[in-house]
Amino acid sequence: MKKGEVRFTARFPKPGRYIVYSQFKRGGQIKTLGYTLEVK
Repeated sequence: MKKGEVRFTARFPKPGRYIVYSQFKRGGQIKTLGYTLEVK
């Protein structure tokens, strides 16, 4: 795994567009990022 890389495993109930979120703490602040995934 490369520095700064994040891996995860997920299962989706059916194909479609999903928004997933990740949260992390950096510099004492909590950051939230959203990603859109297209599941086929």
